[in-house]
Amino acid sequence: MRSRSVGVEEEFLLVEPGTGRPMAVAGTVLQAASQAVGSDLEAELQQQQLETNSRSCQSLDDLRRELRGCRAAAATAAGRAGAQVAALGTSPVPVEPEPVRTSRRGLPAGRLRPVRPPVGRDQQRCRGHGR
Repeated sequence: MRSRSVGVEEEFLLVEPGTGRPMAVAGTVLQAASQAVGSDLEAELQQQQLETNSRSCQSLDDLRRELRGCRAAAATAAGRAGAQVAALGTSPVPVEPEPVRTSRRGLPAGRLRPVRPPVGRDQQRCRGHGR
């Protein structure tokens, strides 16, 4: 019997050190990350956001190491762009969003698939992930 694997996708907010204000520097962060070996960072819906994607892991110990590596790569690349990563998918303070020019699925920003109604009372789907 084949064992199951697990991977994790995390979204981070790129913020200004000291103030915590969101910074629209995802492009710069991704350029810095492209120079790092083994870095798996992607753009999210806004320039103020960053996404990490772990590899599929067979054990939770492997997943923990993978997550730490993804988070460290995100923090290092953000630091090179003058930002820090915050474990927030969206800003808790008012900010003018700056959408990425294309989504990671190649669709123009603002032309993503509509959100389906919630499946259950407490379930909702992220706009970019709805199928």
